[in-house]
Amino acid sequence: MLKMGLQVAVAIGLPLLVGTFGGNAVDKSLGTSPWGILLGILLGLVVGA
Repeated sequence: MLKMGLQVAVAIGLPLLVGTFGGNAVDKSLGTSPWGILLGILLGLVVGA
């Protein structure tokens, strides 16, 4: 049961982290805070689900 929970956490958490850091990088380069990071988090959740 724990092994399956960890797999789910990695499957959802990894795209979420990538989306968060990617969105943050877009915000810093374009100066569009906070829309890039919010969009990145949303896309990370969609990919992870």
